[in-house]
Amino acid sequence: MNKKEIHLSSHESKKIQKNITRRQKVVKWVAALLIVCFLGGVGYAAYAFSGIFKNTNKFKSLFFAKKVNPNSLRGEGDGRINYLVMGYGGNGHQGGLLTDTIMVVSVDPYNKKVAMLSIPRDLYVEIPDYGYSKINAAYSVGENNKEEGNSGPELAKNTVSEILDLPIHYYITINFDGFRQLIDSVGGVDIYVDQSFTDSQYPDNNYGYQFLSFDAGWEHMGGERALQYSRSRYGSNGEGSDFARAKRQQKVLTALKAKILSLGFWSNPVKVSSLLSNLQNNFGTDLTPQELVKTFELAKDVKENEIAQKVLDNSATGLLVDDNTSDGQYILRPIDETWEAIRALAHSIFVEPFIEKENATILISNASGVSGNAKDVADLLTGRGYQEVTYEGAENLEENTKILDCSDGEKPYTLQLLKKRFLNVPDESCGVDKSADFVIILGQDFDYNNFISNQI
Repeated sequence: MNKKEIHLSSHESKKIQKNITRRQKVVKWVAALLIVCFLGGVGYAAYAFSGIFKNTNKFKSLFFAKKVNPNSLRGEGDGRINYLVMGYGGNGHQGGLLTDTIMVVSVDPYNKKVAMLSIPRDLYVEIPDYGYSKINAAYSVGENNKEEGNSGPELAKNTVSEILDLPIHYYITINFDGFRQLIDSVGGVDIYVDQSFTDSQYPDNNYGYQFLSFDAGWEHMGGERALQYSRSRYGSNGEGSDFARAKRQQKVLTALKAKILSLGFWSNPVKVSSLLSNLQNNFGTDLTPQELVKTFELAKDVKENEIAQKVLDNSATGLLVDDNTSDGQYILRPIDETWEAIRALAHSIFVEPFIEKENATILISNASGVSGNAKDVADLLTGRGYQEVTYEGAENLEENTKILDCSDGEKPYTLQLLKKRFLNVPDESCGVDKSADFVIILGQDFDYNNFISNQI
């Protein structure tokens, strides 16, 4: 299919509307709360409800192996597990399959850390094999082209993986009813409202509006109130943007995690089984029950201060800028058209544990004959989490690119990840005394454009 801009305001919108399932509109933080449910420990009870799980992912994270063989690494990110969390509308809502919620939640089991990155729905991206559109269209395009062998979750996962240069291992979706049940099942959550705001355009259940008001300070919120708090789009006092909603989403997520752990709710099989039974029609995932159990085991000990939270935004220090398409649609574009700044941000919070643990030193030697190659490569590797990268010019040109292992085989994970990053170039033992663990010699065959497009 030729790549083009995808316009959802006419024919595609009608097509999407015809395929809407009976699910109510989902907002940014709603789906993320299901992650907390997972991280909170529903695992053992999930075996009774395996029908909920749609495990079609062909490439599972190596997280679930007892021991990871460095030769099995598919690419950067295999030391973490990355979930794509999505929420989308339903019956009675225009564009019911467009995802208002797009968040990547990543777990590092080795260092007991979690990171969250919220992606705004208006971000303008290339949807693989389909063309350019807002990122919230990826799921709907996949769902409406199933005859071509696609699915909404897989196309959305591929799209996010491309822009962040990260593997996405699993997806999760949830709707309004699932959120309400989840919050109410734990007796509500305590939220600290940072600043007072009102919203006179919050949708009611009759296609009209209702007035909302939140006062600064602590408030105990049940399911419906917490839904309103994070769904509000037109709040005063700076709370009317998608970016403000994303921050409120992460605040509620943290509060729910704390409540779940404090109650020991998930140690009660009867309560958990009842909740999961009620949630069956309100969320979907490609996690198996066994993987759900493993996720709980890995993440249950994560502390609040070990949760990194980021939102892609258009603030003065943000990485996005406002723009419009040729037909006048509001969109967000990356300030850096190469997407490298966004990818570097993602890798800075989703730090590869294998890279962090081995902490290898890397020297880039430019024997390619092209000025600037070594610096550019060093900058990219630094942006991918490699902690000590230097570069230099070579005295003589070399025909082929290669990697010299000067670590005596003591840093195998880093070696395999570098080989993947450099398109499986050959590696050799160092043979000489070097100050770095790895020396990467850029030969005349080195193509920087191919290098940066190698998203592994």
